[in-house]
Amino acid sequence: LAAARDEHRPAVPAPPEAAPSAEELRATHARLADALAARGPEWTSDVVRHRAYADPLAARALFDAAFDEADAQTRWARCELLLEAARADAELLTALAERTDAPRAWVTGWGALTTRVEERARHLRVRLAFADDLMKSALVLERDFMRAEWARLRDAAAEPRWMVHIEAHGGMGKTTCLRWLSARCCVPNGIPYARLDFDFRDPETPPARALGALERLVAQLHLQVPGGALETPLHDLRAAARADHAEASGPYAPPTPDAPATEAAAARDFGTRLGHVLASRVAGPVVVVLDTLEDAILRLQGPMLLALLDALAAVHAVFPRLRVYLAGRFDLFVRLDGFAAAYGPVTRRLHGAPAADAAPGGDAAVSTGPGRFTPAESLAYLVAVRGLPDGAAVRAIVEVARGLPFALSLFADDWQAQGGLSEADVRSAPGPDLYYLVRRVLDRVAPHAPVVCWVLRYGAVPRRLTRRFVEAVMLPELRATLGAIGADDPCDDPLRDRDELRAFFAEHAGVRGVPPEALDAARAWPELERFAGSASFVSADAREPGVLVLHDDVVRPMRRALRAQQAPVFRRLHERAARYYAAEAAATDPRTHPESWARRMRAALYHALELGLDVTARWREAVRQGERIGLDLALRVASLPLDVLAEEDDRADPPAPPAGGARDEPER
Repeated sequence: LAAARDEHRPAVPAPPEAAPSAEELRATHARLADALAARGPEWTSDVVRHRAYADPLAARALFDAAFDEADAQTRWARCELLLEAARADAELLTALAERTDAPRAWVTGWGALTTRVEERARHLRVRLAFADDLMKSALVLERDFMRAEWARLRDAAAEPRWMVHIEAHGGMGKTTCLRWLSARCCVPNGIPYARLDFDFRDPETPPARALGALERLVAQLHLQVPGGALETPLHDLRAAARADHAEASGPYAPPTPDAPATEAAAARDFGTRLGHVLASRVAGPVVVVLDTLEDAILRLQGPMLLALLDALAAVHAVFPRLRVYLAGRFDLFVRLDGFAAAYGPVTRRLHGAPAADAAPGGDAAVSTGPGRFTPAESLAYLVAVRGLPDGAAVRAIVEVARGLPFALSLFADDWQAQGGLSEADVRSAPGPDLYYLVRRVLDRVAPHAPVVCWVLRYGAVPRRLTRRFVEAVMLPELRATLGAIGADDPCDDPLRDRDELRAFFAEHAGVRGVPPEALDAARAWPELERFAGSASFVSADAREPGVLVLHDDVVRPMRRALRAQQAPVFRRLHERAARYYAAEAAATDPRTHPESWARRMRAALYHALELGLDVTARWREAVRQGERIGLDLALRVASLPLDVLAEEDDRADPPAPPAGGARDEPER
C-alpha cells in the first residue's frame, strides 16, 4: 500500500542548488582554460574566453600575442574571432567586477583586458579600411628613399618642412609608395593616416569645396583617433559641409567679394579645432595625403586646394607633428597659383630623378623620390619580389622596360599568367599602355565576347556609354567597319593600326569571331554590363543608372591608336555623338533634371569642340542657362574646356625614356 501510494503521489521538486560563488566560477573556468590550452593553439580563442574569468591579465597577454601574430599574417578573420571570444561574456564579467567582494587585482585586470580589446578592435577596423592598400602594395620593392622617408616620419620630431611634394610622371609608382606608407608603415604602427585621391572617373565626384574635402579626411582619422574624440567635430563638419553644398547648389546669386575668404576662414576654424583634438589625443605624428593633384588642377579646383591647405596649416599650427604629402604629375610650384608663396618655405620636394641639390641626411628642399628603377633595382624587383628566374628573358625585360615601374609590373604579370616569356616575346612586346590594353584587357575579353572588344575600340571616343548611345552612335559605324576591312578606303582599317593592335583586331578572332547577329544592342550591351561587375576596365556609374564608364587604361591608348591611323571613323563618331547629345540635351528640362541636362550639354559641346567647331556662343548660352538653375550647374558646364585640355594631354604618347635612364623629359 505504501509503495502504491508513493507511486501516485505527485513528485516534489528538489530544492535548487546554490549558485556557485565567484571564486568557484573562476576556478572552474581556470580548469577549462588549462584543458583547452592542452589541445593546441587552434583553441586559443576559447582559452582567452575562459582565462578571462580566472586571470584577466593572463588572458590579456595571451590575447595580445595571438592577435599580433594573426595581424602580422593578415589573418583578420582570426583577429575577429579573438575579439568575439574576449567579448563573449563581457556582461557577466562586468557584473562580477562590480561586486563588493571582487578581488581588487582581478577588477584591475578585467579593466585592462576590456581596454585592450577595444584598442585592438579599433586597430582591426583601421586595418580593414586600408586592406586595399595592403593588397596593392604586396609586391613593392622597398627603395632607399622609401625607408628614409619612413624613418624621418617615425622620428616625429617637429621640422620646418612639414609638407612633402612628390612629383613624378605617371607609372613611376607615386601612389604605390603612398599605399606602402599607409598599409605597411603607418597603420600597423598606430600612426593615424588619411588620404584623398583626386583620381575620380566622374568629374562631378571630387569635393568642390574645402569643407567637403576636409570632411573626407577627418572621417578617416575618426576611425583611428582613440576615444571617439573626433565624433563631435566630424558631426559639426558634416553639417557645415552640407550647408555649404546646399548654398552652392541653390539658385545662382553673384558671389560676394568676401565669399572665398569666408569659406577659407571656416575651413581654418575647423582646422584649428581638429589640431586641438589631435594634440590632446595623439602622441606621435599624423599623416595626410592628397594624391593625383593634377586632376584637381585640371578641374579648376586650385582655390579649393589652397583653402584645404590653409585648413591643414591651421591644424599644424596647433599640432606640429602633422605631415602632409602632396603627390601628382604637376609641379605645384608652377601649376598651382599661390602655392609657392604660401607654402614654398615649408615644403620639401621628392623629385622623380636624383636631385643635384639634395644633401644626404640633411634638410634639403629637394631629394630623390619615386622615379625609374636603376638596372639593379629592376632586376631585384623581378627576381626577389616577383619571383621570376634570372636569365636572358628577365635581363631583356630590364632592358626593354628601362626602369619604368609600371612596365616592369606588366611584364611580371604577363610572365606569371603565361607561365613564362621568351627573350623574343619580351623584345617584340608593345609599349606599356598598349601592352596592358592588348594583353590584360582585349586578350581576356575576346574569347568570351568578341563584340565587346569592338565596343571598347569605339567606346573610347565618348568614354561614358549607355545602351541607347551604343545602338544609335557606335553600332552603325561598327557594322560599316566589319563589312569593309581590307577595302580601298575604309572608315576604319585595323590593318593600319600599330603592330600591337593590328595583330589583335585584324588577325585575331576579334574580327572573324563577331557574327552579324551580335551587332545588336540587345546582345552587345548585356555582354558589356557583365564585365562591369567583374573587370577593372569598365564600371557602372553609381550616380546614374544605366551608364558604364571606361577606364583610362582603355581610353588613352585606344584614342591614340585611332588618331595615329587618322581613321575617318574617329571624326564620324564625334559627329554622331555631337548630334546625339545635342538632341538629348534639348529634350531634357534643366529645371526638373539638372544633373542629366548638365551631363548631356557638356557631352554635346565636348564632341563639337573635338570636331574643331566654334561653340563659344553655345557654351556661353549653356552657362547662362545653368546659372538660372544653380551655381553648381553653371560651374559644371563652364568647366568643359578643362575636359578638352585634359584630352590634349592624352594626345601625345608618354615621354620616351632617356637613353641613359638618368632623367625624364619635362612634363608636356
